[in-house]
Amino acid sequence: MVGQSYAPEPTSVGPYTTDLAEHLAQLGHDVTVIAAFPHYPQWRWQVDRPPFRLEESRNGVPVRRIRPVLPRIPSQTLWRLTFDVSLGMTALIESLRVSKPDVVICISPPVQTGLIGMVRWPLRRPAFVVQAHDLPSQAGAAVGMYRQGWFYRIATAVEMAFYRRADCVVVISQRFADKLAQLGLDAKKVQVIANWGRYDGVAGEPSAAARAELGVSADQLLAVHTGNMGEKQGLKNVVHAADLMQDLPWARFALVGDGPQSSHLRAQIADRGLQNLVMLPLQSSDRFKVLLASSDVLVLNQRRGVVDSVVPSKLLTYMAAGKPILAAVHPSSTAAEIVERAACGIVVEPENPAAFVEGMIKLRQQQANLAELGARARQFAEEHFSREKRLHDWDVLIGELGAKTSRGSPKLEPAGQYQDAKP
Repeated sequence: MVGQSYAPEPTSVGPYTTDLAEHLAQLGHDVTVIAAFPHYPQWRWQVDRPPFRLEESRNGVPVRRIRPVLPRIPSQTLWRLTFDVSLGMTALIESLRVSKPDVVICISPPVQTGLIGMVRWPLRRPAFVVQAHDLPSQAGAAVGMYRQGWFYRIATAVEMAFYRRADCVVVISQRFADKLAQLGLDAKKVQVIANWGRYDGVAGEPSAAARAELGVSADQLLAVHTGNMGEKQGLKNVVHAADLMQDLPWARFALVGDGPQSSHLRAQIADRGLQNLVMLPLQSSDRFKVLLASSDVLVLNQRRGVVDSVVPSKLLTYMAAGKPILAAVHPSSTAAEIVERAACGIVVEPENPAAFVEGMIKLRQQQANLAELGARARQFAEEHFSREKRLHDWDVLIGELGAKTSRGSPKLEPAGQYQDAKP
């Protein structure tokens, strides 16, 4: 398994890669992971002066750490391209130390992890799988890293070349599968296996002490956003909304996490003199669970252009926490579809602080029903994003791929096989 992030990184794709690797190892598979040294979402090395490579073991899984070139400006296209290519190349070099794998799973983004499958596939013929948590070319255009011109066309063509070379492309929603079909990928190559909710301890009891530390009383409405603070999240929308609500004593906000935009957000909060919004760094696992349990509303915020390029992993954690959700997302996005199907919150127009404020006021008016909204979120997550079901889907797929020979190909069903994983 090859990817950008792995434990102990607590956010985004890393926890899912870790869950899958440890699950497969527990089943008796010989699993090797190639991943960068921990750096996300801060985009800074979390160890001092990491070597170019390091071998370690985490919960019985051998992990080979590599050191790509970290982007100085993560939101800048050239820097991100440098990181993506260097990650792919260093992973490819490290992969030469792994003896004759049966299956290679490349975690995207970045899609350049697929260099291992592209180059090694003709030499040793392992089954080549791309797991697409995101569609990088679509996501980059959605957040304004580049326009849909010549660079976008080249990026899409390169991305599709990796997908076409793969034996199987695993996507996390049917919308992803439909998009790949529109771009010309054979639907028989695509499997839909959704991500799963991370349920352990996130639906605990509220802590009055934790709320007090944030300056929030029992009768105030605390809205919390957690995780990465990058271009996709567009969190200045939340800052502007908090500014509009400064005169409403019942509304309080917290932004918890880190990322490329965190310093800009702190500066905006200071410039506006906001007293109703606090920022906290990434929290320990236990502290994170307490914050989720002590919130009244969990906030999902995305840029307007993010439609079908991403399913935020935080959404599943929010739902598992059993809290109502205020989603400032595109109304046609998968995230909006999930919230509306689960009937667990309110969807408002993205990048519109006034609409965000209106959503907060509606939730305040429904304060007596917030527990019911949260219960619906938890129930929907358990029914549609069960960890056991999703990992079983991977068990089946790995078994089929492992049976692949140099003369044959695994027999895979068309996209949409896992209907209970939709959307």
